[in-house]
Parts: sequence; C-alpha cells; structure tokens
Amino acid sequence: MSYAELKSKKFTHKGEETGATEDTFYVTDENQVTYEMSAAVYYIWKVSDGTRSLEEIVKQASEELNIPVNELEEPIAMIITKLLESNLLAEVK
Repeated sequence: MSYAELKSKKFTHKGEETGATEDTFYVTDENQVTYEMSAAVYYIWKVSDGTRSLEEIVKQASEELNIPVNELEEPIAMIITKLLESNLLAEVK
C-alpha cells in the first residue's frame, strides 16, 4: 500500500520482543514464529503503538534521523505493509 493510502491510519504492534543482538532484533508472534528485524524495521514496529498515525510516525522519524519527510514516506509505508502482511501489526479501527 502507498503512503497516501495509509498516512491517516494508526497501527499497533503485535507479538513480543524476544531478543536482540548488536543490530538485529527478534519478535515472536502469537503462533510462536520468530521474526528477525533490522533496526529500521524494529523502530517502526516499536513506535506503532496505536497512538500515532503513519503520518505522525514519519514526522517523528524525520526529526530523529534528520531526514526529509518526503524521503521517508514510501519506505516507511512499505515497512508498515510488510509488517501487516506478517501479522506483526494490526490497524487500529
């Protein structure tokens, strides 16, 4: 899904953190499947707590990383889409 389709939606993470190494994070879902995440994917998963829209998450990441918002919109939307497909995020209704 594109940024435009998702920007006003809120998401909440599912599963639980089950470990980390220097630059890799592990999250286990409700079926006991463990996923390996990069720092960027983990960050998006973690800040998706149901309180912020995708637009707000992008703005926050932009401020923290000092990267223009327009450069983060589609990459973060893609991460959100993959996390939804993996059942590690759920849309807040």
